Amino acid sequence: MTITINRYKLMHWLNARKVTPIMAAERAGLTTADIDRLLTGTGGLESDAAQRLAGALHVPEGYLSGDDSLPAVIYASRKDVEATCRPVDRDGIHFYNYYTLPSPKGLICPVILDILCPADKLPKQNNGHLEPAITVNIGPGDINGRWDGRYDEGLNNDTWQVMHHNRGAESWVLGDSYVEPSFCPHTYSLAGTQPAQILSYTIKTSLEAFLAQSNAWSDHAFKEMLGSYEGKSFPGRTLLTHMDRRGFDAASLSKASGIGLNALTAFLDGDEDAIAIPELKRLGGTLGCDWRLLLAPVHANDSVGKTWASIEDSVASIRPYKSYTVASLAMGARVPDMIGLFMKVAKPEDQAELDLVEPSATHYLVSGGAMTLRWMAEDGSVQSRSLEYRDALWIGPYVRHSFAGQGSLVKMGNGEGVSYLNQFELSNTFELADTLKRGRHDLADWGYDAGAEK
Repeated sequence: MTITINRYKLMHWLNARKVTPIMAAERAGLTTADIDRLLTGTGGLESDAAQRLAGALHVPEGYLSGDDSLPAVIYASRKDVEATCRPVDRDGIHFYNYYTLPSPKGLICPVILDILCPADKLPKQNNGHLEPAITVNIGPGDINGRWDGRYDEGLNNDTWQVMHHNRGAESWVLGDSYVEPSFCPHTYSLAGTQPAQILSYTIKTSLEAFLAQSNAWSDHAFKEMLGSYEGKSFPGRTLLTHMDRRGFDAASLSKASGIGLNALTAFLDGDEDAIAIPELKRLGGTLGCDWRLLLAPVHANDSVGKTWASIEDSVASIRPYKSYTVASLAMGARVPDMIGLFMKVAKPEDQAELDLVEPSATHYLVSGGAMTLRWMAEDGSVQSRSLEYRDALWIGPYVRHSFAGQGSLVKMGNGEGVSYLNQFELSNTFELADTLKRGRHDLADWGYDAGAEK
């Protein structure tokens, strides 16, 4: 099997390992012509050769492989989406049908679910999953939601709720929505005799990479990590980890930063208001860390971690946005990359300004009417496509686009592009624009005399 080698990833790891193309070829049993060919983006390697090259650079093979470009837009018609149908059985019955919306290979995409568990049967829960999710009732019936499996809380107002479909005014606001945290067991059943569907988007979480790394630790090391964050407030525990990393105790940090020992000790013990923001900034400067990590997060969720938006909540949020009318789905600061909007389009077809552009990938599901999508293609030309009910789109980061006509959409997105963690990193980057421009498609070597390698 031929493996596509991404030339930019290859050059990155050559530079990071301080290995020249000649060295890499010798260690991997390849020729320098092979490495030169890969760095020009021509062809790939057979699987065993790709493994040897990865071994020479001391990285997994996946660190070198993959395409080096993404499309601007992926379109799927209603028929295309319906063709992805796959049944799922649970608790001895046909429980769901799943339908997949479009996305590039390897990226996350939303799904539509037919809810098939009857109203007179208590729906059996799943086991939860690492990825947080945003879910909305897209009708036409109401749905029972259940979320009581994590701590065996039993059924109450937080663990059993009806997700209503909108049968009233502003019908483009389709229904109730909610955001669920990682590993929250959940399930659904019909709330009556009407059929019903949900649109659900489980997004990639940065915890995935962290957990994959920590899976390689010993049990003792993992318990040490858990202990470092248990008990007292997160800002205080975070400060302590930075102090330990840099060789400070409370007394020496107080002396170095000029912050009173009593205030510093109280902060470490869990009093998040013991140190004011100007002093937190000073602590960051003393420790060489980002002081914003010492701020207390603000969250609003129920007892099982859900953040809920009723139809009434979403209707109350209706507002103009550029040439559109929008309303918010549920959202929460625990998952800041996750977004959801109801969008109403009502403008002439010849209004062609590309007035939408997003920092991360965006998914759209046409929920009503007929519209025209326009977007800036990879070559800079403006392309267009007609959209009808239940057509679906994936639109890449920073791809300018617009909608015209008479219709409505559900929009969802995550951090596949510029995530909130990327924003922290970007805010700390010296000479940001120059660094990003240098890093794009970077094929410069790390600096050596060609032909003089040992």
